[in-house]
Amino acid sequence: MTQPIRNLTTRASLSATASHNVRWFAGMIAGAAALGFSAANAQEWNGSVSSNWNEPNNWTPAAVPNNVNARINILTPNYPVVTSNLLFNPNDIIVGIGAGSDGRYDQTDGQVNVNSWVYTGVEGGNGVLNLTGNARLIAGGRFYLGGSRNVVGGTGVAIA
Repeated sequence: MTQPIRNLTTRASLSATASHNVRWFAGMIAGAAALGFSAANAQEWNGSVSSNWNEPNNWTPAAVPNNVNARINILTPNYPVVTSNLLFNPNDIIVGIGAGSDGRYDQTDGQVNVNSWVYTGVEGGNGVLNLTGNARLIAGGRFYLGGSRNVVGGTGVAIA
């Protein structure tokens, strides 16, 4: 009769496995934290030309957000005002991110399709989101409203 082969688990093999898994898990956590609102995959609003969202020179680098995050962290010289359909869809719209940052987004008309989320007032920042007229802001994910909220009746539509 053949005896089954037993795999002995040793203290050394358990320690090696635990050490490897701890490093792997810590790397995953650090990577996820770094990718959260990374500026590496974002267009930053600078408003240097006008309030026109579709003007490439209002963004840094100079291109309208297309499948990247749109970050709005300034109120001057101009904050973005959307008056018609966007040329491209951003992944996320992030208004006011980071302690001491203020951002504002106004939409008076047109339809804006966001691939994922719309964030306002994130990580200690302050964000203002105004929808009026026939504006339609459609998020593929959710809306996140951080800080204090002031919802006032109007005619704009937000869909998540």
